[in-house]
Amino acid sequence: TLQDGAIPCGASVAAYNMLRLGRLCERRDLEERAERFLSAHAEQFGRHPSAYAQSLIALDYALGEKSELVLCPGENGQSSDSMRDEVAGHFEPNLMIAECRPGNRQLAELLPLVEGKAARRDRTTAYLCRGQSCREPVTDREALARQLEEGRR
Repeated sequence: TLQDGAIPCGASVAAYNMLRLGRLCERRDLEERAERFLSAHAEQFGRHPSAYAQSLIALDYALGEKSELVLCPGENGQSSDSMRDEVAGHFEPNLMIAECRPGNRQLAELLPLVEGKAARRDRTTAYLCRGQSCREPVTDREALARQLEEGRR
């Protein structure tokens, strides 16, 4: 059955994951496939929205503003945990987080958004992008918090 219950429907989860993976890997074919699924069932979603919670989450992702955050750990062993903790304190349902690994060509080929990004001044660096616009890279948690808040206005 297509309806979501206590356990989300597999098709709904697949649509949501295809949308996110398509965006992350710049695979428009995956996004289009998920969009076709959502479009084909839109009338059902509208008639009985409470029966399609996960599908509506996927639809919200498809229609909403997308954000990406690339975290590049500092060369001095500084982890990205502090930046991740900051993000966790904000409601960002459509934010995808990727961690760059300098010199990892394979990762850059799979995730184009990490291409050309690296830690600055040996400090963990955060690159926040919303829509088609990227903010200045930041190296401290407070600056990232400001960027996340500004995006909500």
